[in-house]
Amino acid sequence: MRNTLICLAAILFCASMLVAQSAKESADSATPAPAKLKKKEIGDINLDALTTEFQKSVEPTPGMNVVWYMPAEYWQVIAETTDEMTQKQKKDMTEAMNPYFILAIIRSDISSLGTFRFHSKERVQRSLNVKYIGADGKEKVLRPLEKLNDEAAVLLDMMTPILARAMGNLGENLHFYAFEDTDGEGNRTVSPYEKGKLVVELAKTPNETGGIMEFDLPADSLHEPRICTKCSKKQHVSWNFCPWCGVKL
Repeated sequence: MRNTLICLAAILFCASMLVAQSAKESADSATPAPAKLKKKEIGDINLDALTTEFQKSVEPTPGMNVVWYMPAEYWQVIAETTDEMTQKQKKDMTEAMNPYFILAIIRSDISSLGTFRFHSKERVQRSLNVKYIGADGKEKVLRPLEKLNDEAAVLLDMMTPILARAMGNLGENLHFYAFEDTDGEGNRTVSPYEKGKLVVELAKTPNETGGIMEFDLPADSLHEPRICTKCSKKQHVSWNFCPWCGVKL
């Protein structure tokens, strides 16, 4: 089990590097919904593209505020694409993580001399506000879970010391928060396949301005590319109109 977790940590480290990905286009909410999208098979999802799409940071800011949204599909992609786990290990890992989506957050003040003063997990959670806005415009406040299943808890607890060895202070201060992925009726709390928006706010602190990060859904990296019928350019799955030629998608 420990070797499996080390393998996962290496994948997480190589995939993330915690660089802010700020290219974000928005669709017109008043326009009709796009045509039905085609999901990619799990094995066809690019892990780097998935990681890049689901990392956000606040800029400009006097400190560091990075949020990484990890839906259940993230662990499924790891299980599907790695050769260093047995089939049983893959099954156990995905079953352990499927009930949750994860927010991995790193927050730090930066002094005038460039010294990082990282926030503790408890301090980050006190400043953390999360909500989901569905396609109908209704908002739902989401709160981190206090208790996870044993397997998921062990996996996430093991990540911090492993990442600390790999990344130093950055890895040691990357904090994981788990949220319920389904409601009481079996519907996903936040579905990366459906139109909506996951909004993560890190509140202002005495030395850090914080800010709001928005994850527009559906996720582009989980779907087959859309091509404009007029100009043949690739389109983000959340767009309703081609930004190059204006044709309705």
